Amino acid sequence: MSANLLDPAWNAYLAIGDCIRIARRTLRNGGITTHSRLDVLLISPPTPEERVSDAADKANDYVIFAMWAEFERFLIEFISSKTDCIKTGTPTGLTADIRDHVYVSIEYSRIDELLDILKTLIDPDVVGQLKQIKQYRDWLAHKNPSKGTPSKTDPKTAYALLSATIEQIRSAT
Repeated sequence: MSANLLDPAWNAYLAIGDCIRIARRTLRNGGITTHSRLDVLLISPPTPEERVSDAADKANDYVIFAMWAEFERFLIEFISSKTDCIKTGTPTGLTADIRDHVYVSIEYSRIDELLDILKTLIDPDVVGQLKQIKQYRDWLAHKNPSKGTPSKTDPKTAYALLSATIEQIRSAT
């Protein structure tokens, strides 16, 4: 499979970005009368401009969520597939139980642990950057004030890093 599994989320994000640019231009140029039935214009406060700006921020957050979810699923499936060697043969008794436990445990492992496994395939610095994206994703999801705000990750950087990592993992196996 050579298609980038992040492309559907990324392409939707790019389309939303285009829509936001069109909305901003329309508002800036006073062309709102031709679009007077748009919900963004009917809701106040805040102003339509603030609504569009908020939508752009949310789109940035949502694409991080979507891309991370795809990456995490890819990683779990990749590592699970590497346990296929345990499944070969006809395990019995304890061996079968161990095999089943390992396979199920991967699904419920902490993603940080799975990322650490990758250090044999990819640069540990890249693993650190992936963990930063994950921290930012976790902060977006939970916004736990006691944990502080991690460094912000922009969607373009996340897309590039996650895509490159997926390709590197695929080519290494």
